[in-house]
Parts: sequence; structure tokens; C-alpha cells
Amino acid sequence: MKPFPFRSDVLATRAVRILWLCYFITLTWLLVNRSPIELVRSQETFFAAAELAMPWSHLAGFGVLAVLTFVARWPISRWLTVLLLVLYSLATEYGQTFIPTRHPQLIDLAQNFAGIALGCGLAWAAGLAVSRWWPAPDGQPDLV
Repeated sequence: MKPFPFRSDVLATRAVRILWLCYFITLTWLLVNRSPIELVRSQETFFAAAELAMPWSHLAGFGVLAVLTFVARWPISRWLTVLLLVLYSLATEYGQTFIPTRHPQLIDLAQNFAGIALGCGLAWAAGLAVSRWWPAPDGQPDLV
């Protein structure tokens, strides 16, 4: 199946990959920043939302990353994609040991893994739904 049911599949894929790259850079910057909470708190409009979202930030952040990773349709296997997401999660938590005000936590790692699992599940379910609505042309791989 084509990655997107649009006329310009190449442009749609590029747009999603650019969005993925921007999100990946932003997430990495927040994960290795000295004080991401202070960055968010400095923006008064985001303060209330940040206070509510902070306990779930790792789960949501890695869930969105997993969905975007699968929607971007990188030319690698699904299992390798999941492995790379898990390794990225481990690397960012380990990298926090080198930042004076940060330290890795098992709860963060658990939320990272749960977010990856949730995001992969959502992407798989969405791919299954899309493949039923727009069947794959002959010779094209299916989404799921």
C-alpha cells in the first residue's frame, strides 16, 4: 500500500519526515536540557498545562515519537524501528548522568518504554484501518 492515500505521496512522506526530525530534535533537547521544567514554566501560557502534563511527559513524548516514526515510513524493518526507539530511550536516560542537574530514573525509562509500546500499537492500528479503506495496489507492500 502507498504510505498515504494522496496524489503526492512523495511530498506527504517528506513532510512527515521533516516533522519527525523537528520533533526528534526538540524531544532530545528537552531530555538533555539542564532544566526542562524551568523552560516550560518561563512561558506563562504553558505553565498550567505543563503542571498537569509533567507526570506523563515521557509517556506522551515517546508515544508521539513512535507514531511519527512509523508514519514516516523509514526504509527499515518494524522490529529494527522499535529497537532503535528503545536504544534512543536508553541513550537519553544514560546521557542525563552527564548533566549536573539531571539524573536517570527508572520511572522515566518505564514511561519511555510504555510510550513506545503505545505509539507502536496506535500506529499499527491506524495502519490496519487505512489498509482496509485503501487497498494496496498489486506489487505494493501493505501498511501492516
